[in-house]
Amino acid sequence: MIDTPGSHPRNSMKVVQGGDRRSNRCDRRQQYGGRRASDFSPPAPWRNYHWPQHRGPYSLNEPKKEVFYKNTQVSLTRKEYELFRLLFSEPEQVFSTHQIAAALWQGRPEDYLDAKEREIKQLIYTIRKKLKTISDGAEQIENVRGFGYRLNP
Repeated sequence: MIDTPGSHPRNSMKVVQGGDRRSNRCDRRQQYGGRRASDFSPPAPWRNYHWPQHRGPYSLNEPKKEVFYKNTQVSLTRKEYELFRLLFSEPEQVFSTHQIAAALWQGRPEDYLDAKEREIKQLIYTIRKKLKTISDGAEQIENVRGFGYRLNP
């Protein structure tokens, strides 16, 4: 169909050089070395080539929610895992209890976050206890007095 004046652009099809669409597709395939468009498709969404991440003796597998210390899996609860993931994300940064509470309980009011300080201390205690049974006894989560906590890689 040739584009005629007054016709709607969506309903009309312009005649392009070379005849039809199929020949243009073949021309493009030749341009890219004979590959099809499907050859350039991104990887499947369930495949994430960035996991597991390693920092020192730790490995974190985000899609499976797994934590490893020197290739030994550490079983953590959901909140323990979220806390460990936060500390793992920035091992050199010191996180205050308020920053940890804001990350673990997102969207909560300020007074609610302030009340979670004791729970955060308990989570850190249990993570330390679980890591100590696997590790050589070294302190894995460091308490920076007056500031907060950080992961010791």
